[in-house]
Amino acid sequence: MAACVWSDYHFPFRLLLLDFLPLMPNFQNSMDMLGQIFTTFRPQLFPQLLEGYWKVFALMLLGFLLHFAPDSWENVACRGVIRLPFLGKAVLMVALIYLVIQMKSSEIQPFIYFQF
Repeated sequence: MAACVWSDYHFPFRLLLLDFLPLMPNFQNSMDMLGQIFTTFRPQLFPQLLEGYWKVFALMLLGFLLHFAPDSWENVACRGVIRLPFLGKAVLMVALIYLVIQMKSSEIQPFIYFQF
């Protein structure tokens, strides 16, 4: 069994403190951001968050479900696409191209931490 290395165990903290915080304009903004992350927790706002971003949470849930799905499901889906007739593959390709165009044409969201 491999030993747990400090850098592996504390990767999220290293990412937050050493990689992200230097991008803040000054130290006070960095401390304000950390204060909001760790001390300003209001669980009563969670229903509003779900109501406003339900599509995002639904896509995240779908992603988690697909990520943890058994390999046999992926193989069945691959075999299903392979067995599609030419017209079915063409319709699938048009649908995927349409999805990519919709994502590309959507408005870019500003980075939230630049608002502080």
